[in-house]
Amino acid sequence: MGHVRHLAAVGLLALGTGLGQASAPPAPLAPGQWAGSGVVLVVTREGGRIEFPCASVEIKRPIRPDADGRFAVEAAYRAEGPGPVRENEPTIAARVEGRVEGDSMTGELVLPSRKDSFSVTLGKKTRLIKCK
Repeated sequence: MGHVRHLAAVGLLALGTGLGQASAPPAPLAPGQWAGSGVVLVVTREGGRIEFPCASVEIKRPIRPDADGRFAVEAAYRAEGPGPVRENEPTIAARVEGRVEGDSMTGELVLPSRKDSFSVTLGKKTRLIKCK
């Protein structure tokens, strides 16, 4: 009977310290603007948008860096060129992967045929000239 009490006490201790509970998901990045050379990332509660000179990327889920600052989110890539951009133009499935360290982020836009790297800083402003 003493053995059963010991196991029960260990079980209660584990529950009391959170060992018996699932960990909460990582917190999403706070809304704000990040910018770098030729790139602007606007983070929203729902996801965000990345603007490049000749493309845009829609992120439809919150960016949730893990304990090491790494993240990966699904996105939709739309190439842009001179002239008007139609809202119904097709997008390409993409992935945005990266790492946040303080106010800096390095990332990659992963497309089926290539990867494009970028670096941005929280709160930085930049002048982005679009291909229009």
